[in-house]
Amino acid sequence: MLDKEWTSCTLPASFAGYFDHASEELPEAEYTSFRQLCEQRLTLLITTLEEQYDESRSTTTAFPQEATVGWLASLIPLASPPGPVVYPWHTPSLQSLAQRALCLLAIASNPVDIRPETTVTPPTQTPVLCDSTSQDTVSRTLAKHFADNLVRHHVIPYFTQATPRWETSRPHAGKPKQRTQEERRIQFHLDQPWKKKHPGTVLILAWCAKHYPVPWTQGQMMQFVPATLTLLDDYDCYYKWWGVAIGRDLLANDQQGYTAHLKSSGLTLAFYNALTQCLIYRADEALARELLVMVYQELPQWISYMHTPRSEKWYQSMEQVVYDGILKNFLYHGERVGLLPLLFEHVAVYARALGLSTVAYLKPLLAECCKRLQDIIMGSPDLLLVHLGAAQAMRVLIQTCRPRIAYYDEMITHAFEASWAQLSDPINATLSELPQLRALLLSIVDELQKGHPVEISESTTVTTQDGFRPLG
Repeated sequence: MLDKEWTSCTLPASFAGYFDHASEELPEAEYTSFRQLCEQRLTLLITTLEEQYDESRSTTTAFPQEATVGWLASLIPLASPPGPVVYPWHTPSLQSLAQRALCLLAIASNPVDIRPETTVTPPTQTPVLCDSTSQDTVSRTLAKHFADNLVRHHVIPYFTQATPRWETSRPHAGKPKQRTQEERRIQFHLDQPWKKKHPGTVLILAWCAKHYPVPWTQGQMMQFVPATLTLLDDYDCYYKWWGVAIGRDLLANDQQGYTAHLKSSGLTLAFYNALTQCLIYRADEALARELLVMVYQELPQWISYMHTPRSEKWYQSMEQVVYDGILKNFLYHGERVGLLPLLFEHVAVYARALGLSTVAYLKPLLAECCKRLQDIIMGSPDLLLVHLGAAQAMRVLIQTCRPRIAYYDEMITHAFEASWAQLSDPINATLSELPQLRALLLSIVDELQKGHPVEISESTTVTTQDGFRPLG
């Protein structure tokens, strides 16, 4: 049988303590020790749950709900995908054990949705989660019966105990330390209980939001909104990423519900403002790219939910994303080569969505494309990706804003000739994606010629199956 720590109604003390340490930077030996301890405890929990299942198959007595909620709070952070960061302690074997324990817990706690017939196999052959479908089934079943208690006892208390921004805790000092505004902001985010004392809270919140049964009531929706907005406002890109992911699940649930609580209450605007703040946030962080990818993908969904697609307000919101999320990133972070292909990719995405309305920002967007096409590749795969992204974005801009492209012929032509010259540079000969750049540049010329003749230097020639031909 399990010891008192495992059978307690709250988060098991020793397990929670080890989880807290696992979220920090520890030596590999300590990570190994932590993994071994977790595997031992999970194996013990699985054995006990199998015994419980065997004893209660023929009865209708439910497993203690409070104990189940406490175990769920410990198992969910281990069984769930870790998000954009994979901690060293989060191994496939540990995740598999936690998922098996969740499956057994769903059966032993006696929800009728998943409980098998009493004539089924003995406990040694208890079903094991083997694919994503069965894992989702178990999670939805557990969420149906226990998500309310999980949110009430293991999420909301830790977020409501947040340290106010204006409060400074210095018990051994007679005079509060004077801080700059930025230092106060950092300290505020570092002191939060859900981050410092209970790091698994975010994964529990994400699990509940994903698997919560639909439709939600307004009260159930409002249990998630404050914590999600807190994550979006956090200083760390990791928690911002989770805020975006949980917001996506809230939006999906709101759209499926009988009443659009987020839309009717105006909270969609709060989420939209929080997401737009993520677009130009700390691009020097390791997770900044993953955060941008997520926000670029989710913002159109929120905008289309807030406003009727193709309405005036819809266009205004989409254009605001182009201005704040793309042009400002070019301005502030244009020297970050790893970020440029992502920005050019979404220039093309938003240009296609906006259509001819893109002309409002055509000049600065084309200027960025031309500027990057004139950079020297110098045999660098990263710089080649920048050329590919800029060429792709330029082609889409030409297609969507064709009536205005004639005003920028000279700028486009110079950029094309500079990029084309890189194709014949011997230092770039080993780059495997060079043919893709060639094809994109040729497609740009074809798009230009569709609208009107374009004069290109006769010295700029292209190799075809028939030999050489001038582009002019």
